[in-house]
Amino acid sequence: MGPQHRVAAAAAWLATATHLGVGGWQLAAGTVIAGAAGHGILSPDVDQRGLLADVIPGGHRGITHWWPIPVAMWWAAGHAHTYRWAVLAVAIAWASHIAADAIFGAVPLTPRLRGGWVHSGIGLRTGGFTERWVARWVLLAIVVWLTGAQVMHAVTTAERADPTREPIPSAMSAAAAQAHQVGPATAAGERRP
Repeated sequence: MGPQHRVAAAAAWLATATHLGVGGWQLAAGTVIAGAAGHGILSPDVDQRGLLADVIPGGHRGITHWWPIPVAMWWAAGHAHTYRWAVLAVAIAWASHIAADAIFGAVPLTPRLRGGWVHSGIGLRTGGFTERWVARWVLLAIVVWLTGAQVMHAVTTAERADPTREPIPSAMSAAAAQAHQVGPATAAGERRP
């Protein structure tokens, strides 16, 4: 999935961070961290190439793609005192990566008693039309939408936090402001003195 893993991780982080109330620079930094941990050397695909691939047991889609790993990361984040949001970003990225690999292929469900893994997944073709085109654009739309939702949340939260700040005008508030400047009208539509 490559780049789609990064986009899926960022989308999953933005959705979860919104629910958990993470905002500001931590939201932005968490998006970068989740994107980085969604694919490549910081992701479950660390078992695919490089020095670590030779020492990680099980080959590609082995132990690094096992679902208890992001669960353990989530648990660790709950016990972290600092940078909890960063650990959560990595856990969410790993979980989204494993979920996507379960859709496009299969991932380890349980270890076998005599070695190896019992794999499970939907089994859509990796690199096929669905992954390359549909998943890419749907995931990108989700990230744009979630980013816009975060920006709107930040703006409305800032307005509520500072009562002296002028609100952002809207059609309704503009009409109310005009009525306030003109003054109350009489039943005939005339201004009162």
